[in-house]
Amino acid sequence: MTEDMMLPPALPNATTQPASSYSAERLVVAPPTDGYETLLHDLQQRFKALEQQLALEQQRHCDRVEEELQKLRQLLAAAVREHQQHQHGVSAMVRETIEHFRKEFADALQHLSHDFAQTLRQTEVHSRHALDSLREEMLLMLHARDQTSARPERYPFAAPEEPHA
Repeated sequence: MTEDMMLPPALPNATTQPASSYSAERLVVAPPTDGYETLLHDLQQRFKALEQQLALEQQRHCDRVEEELQKLRQLLAAAVREHQQHQHGVSAMVRETIEHFRKEFADALQHLSHDFAQTLRQTEVHSRHALDSLREEMLLMLHARDQTSARPERYPFAAPEEPHA
């Protein structure tokens, strides 16, 4: 401010009242009567105009901030929806993969069970054949031994041998 724009300490016909919600006080002056008072009145009018302009600018700024916030909320909501859809897709894929592996595991288990049963049957058949072969071989060996050893005293219940003519 310049010196010629400075306000006097007090005017006899001036009173103070609150100017706005900012608790600032403004000077209310009786209608101007001379050049100095006209200047004071003009300054008050300019101050009111500046105060209104500042209030409008503040409101515009608040409106812009609110618009930006609204845009950000919409972007956030879209991102959340997209993330949820992605999560649902991943969850569905995981469920499908698990189900696929369960089926493969069940099939493999069934094949293994079938192969095990078949191997068991083959082992039983081979074991029976081996036992039958061993039994037959032992009987043949016993029969051959009996044929080569002619000791009737050893077998008291054996039929007497017929003389060879």
